[in-house]
Amino acid sequence: MGRVRSNILFCTFMALGVIYDVFTRRIPNWLNGIGLCAALLSAGLIDQWQSVTDAGLGMGAGLLALLPLYAFASMGAGDVKMMAVVGAFVGAAKVLLIAAVSVTAAAVASVAVILVRGELPALCRRYGAMLTHMVVAQEVAYLPPRQGDWAGKRVAFAPAIAVGAIVVVFWRPDWLPFLP
Repeated sequence: MGRVRSNILFCTFMALGVIYDVFTRRIPNWLNGIGLCAALLSAGLIDQWQSVTDAGLGMGAGLLALLPLYAFASMGAGDVKMMAVVGAFVGAAKVLLIAAVSVTAAAVASVAVILVRGELPALCRRYGAMLTHMVVAQEVAYLPPRQGDWAGKRVAFAPAIAVGAIVVVFWRPDWLPFLP
């Protein structure tokens, strides 16, 4: 029964995170804080200290999984903290795979939007120009996207985290036999 309650708390946290991120492009600290408290409390109630230790390790792994993307300004701090909370709920073994599936889902969705909007040629020209400059001038240069292009917009990452969590925790496809 404890695992069911933990899953309900986890799904509630994920749903609230997705809603906030989609509408505001932010995941508030209070939501991540409450989610972390819920994860640690539910871990303590299920298997006491061993689960609390795994939750702490999962939190650290989740934080480290997305921290490089934050460091390169590819995502916000709220997304990184949300992945840390996801790690506290699911443990270290699953959170790294959730992060990988989440990044893949976000990339696929972004490419699909770019294709549908017809912006792929502009994206290819922009990256081609940056590559040419790098080869010719032997220095890295960044050319920003045009005003209004999808590549220049802030995108909600919480839905991708939710997709990763659903795939890894609840769907459990056959190609994930090694997970506990």
